[in-house]
Amino acid sequence: MAITKVYAFIFLLIAGAVAAAPPPPNYSQPPEECMPTFQELNECISFLVAHDSVIGAPTSGCCSALRDVVRSPADVCLCHAIGNDLSESLLTHVDPIRVAILPLLCTTYLPPTLLIKCFLGPVPPITRPRPPSSSPTRN
Repeated sequence: MAITKVYAFIFLLIAGAVAAAPPPPNYSQPPEECMPTFQELNECISFLVAHDSVIGAPTSGCCSALRDVVRSPADVCLCHAIGNDLSESLLTHVDPIRVAILPLLCTTYLPPTLLIKCFLGPVPPITRPRPPSSSPTRN
């Protein structure tokens, strides 16, 4: 019985987020790298890497930043979090369960087109590769 109530509550959260969602924005060019986007989401990091078993609520600043990113061409950078590539860059474990529920807890609608972008690409790198430094050649 309690599990049914949990499923009903999750369904209502999702339905409410979908009903309240604005239309998808017009997409322009995605960023060349994703690190600036993750810096905007810096307030979410403590939620995503928390090691306690009880999942609390993310901060309002985190949710606000997430909504801003989702409504921008930089939303494609979220593919790194969805695909669990973010753990390597942060050098700590990012909890995939917390990544999955963050939009729900922030009542932020992730458009289905985001997943299509993640699978079909291109997804910008987290950081741009640096060009090789030119060193003088010896004869």
